[in-house]
Amino acid sequence: MKNGPATKNATMIPNATNWELRAASARGGLIGLTAECGPAEIARAALEAVGYQTRDLVAAMAADAGIEISSLRADGGMTVSDWTMQFLADILPATVERPAVIETTAWGAAYAAGLMRGIYPDPETMADRWQPERRFIPQMPAGEREERYAGWRRAVAGVLAAAPSSPSGDHNAQR
Repeated sequence: MKNGPATKNATMIPNATNWELRAASARGGLIGLTAECGPAEIARAALEAVGYQTRDLVAAMAADAGIEISSLRADGGMTVSDWTMQFLADILPATVERPAVIETTAWGAAYAAGLMRGIYPDPETMADRWQPERRFIPQMPAGEREERYAGWRRAVAGVLAAAPSSPSGDHNAQR
């Protein structure tokens, strides 16, 4: 993904992972499309949406726990994208660590099963084996970060405003 002018103002709001939208029976949205938007801008909007949604979740968790989150460990296939990990670090803002072993989710599931069977050592021993491959440090200026995030929140509000006012407006329920 090239750096450059964001997404020409295209913003993707996925429904499937946004609790505000799901609670309001809203659909997702792709807002701000222009004639200049093509597949690359839509793909970038999708990756940015991951960052914005992660910021929403991290903020909710920090508020619930009463703590500030200054770093995040990411794993899975998306972490191979340096651009995506840098955007995530920038928009949070927090240091994002990518592990040496990308698929640590599968590793963790296998570990949990082995722990229950008495095969693997205590959690602290396993956690000590986690090693970062790279750390992404926030680089985006605070003003730009907050302007982009405010745009995301406006887009989410717009999709919420367009949600059906009652469950009878849910066309999927009729199928």
